[in-house]
Parts: sequence; C-alpha cells; structure tokens
Amino acid sequence: MNVRRLLQRAAIVVAVMAAVVATGGPANANVESGGTYPDPNKPAFCHYTIWDGTFYCNTEAEWFKPDYHWQVFVIGQDRSVYTRWRRDGGTAEWLNMGGTCNPNHRIFLNYQYANWSVVVNCIAAADGQWWYRKRFKDGSWTPRWIRGSASPDPL
Repeated sequence: MNVRRLLQRAAIVVAVMAAVVATGGPANANVESGGTYPDPNKPAFCHYTIWDGTFYCNTEAEWFKPDYHWQVFVIGQDRSVYTRWRRDGGTAEWLNMGGTCNPNHRIFLNYQYANWSVVVNCIAAADGQWWYRKRFKDGSWTPRWIRGSASPDPL
C-alpha cells in the first residue's frame, strides 16, 4: 500500500472518530450509518432511519469497513442477529446470522480495520454467556456461533 493511500485512510478514520466523540456515539457519527428511532407501536423496538428494519432498541452495533462503507448488526424481533451493509453497488438485504441473543444487551464488535476481520459478540438468551461469530480476512465466517467472546486475528 502506498503512503498516500495509507494517509487517506488514516484521515478518514480520524474524521469518523472525531464525529463519534463529538456526537456521543457511532449511531450519529455519519449520516450513512443511519440514526435510529423508536417504533411508537412497539415500545421495545426501533428502526434505522435509512437502513429500515425492525430490531430491539439499543442492540445495534455499527462497523465502518475498510471499503469506507457501513455495516450494521442488530438483534431482530426473533432475537437472531441480522446484518446489512453498504457497498459500491448499493445496499445488501438484511442477512440473518442466526443465534439467539438477549435483547437486554447490546451487540459488541471487535475488529481489525486493516485486514477486514470482525467478531460479532452477543450474550445468549438461553444461558447468559457470551457467544460469537467471526469474519476472517478472506470474507468467510465461522459456520456457527461459538461460546465465549473473541477478538479478530492480529495483523
């Protein structure tokens, strides 16, 4: 990677982090990440302003990916984890990642920005323990949820 591209990426990361600090959280960091609003007919549920979809309020986690687009993770009405992401060609449909998470707890992400590794952690509804699914550098995911919490591979 050339120095100019590395500096451009660093500038974007700094700008996003400054927006997060200035606004008090990632949901407001960038219009593309999509703010949330409560569903007046279902008090426990929220919607994304631009992503659409109904999910348990305060469970969402957002990742600003290395391709400069957002990916969101939420606990859906059936307590499964769902994800949706932007890409140059548009927006992916909601993808059910499975699992059964406790909607009283937020999804927690660990990621390595430079190598596309991300781990989605949640507390399971059944046993109250941490479970995770991991995305590897090659784009594949662990085939199922694994008990415990995890971080992505080091650089």
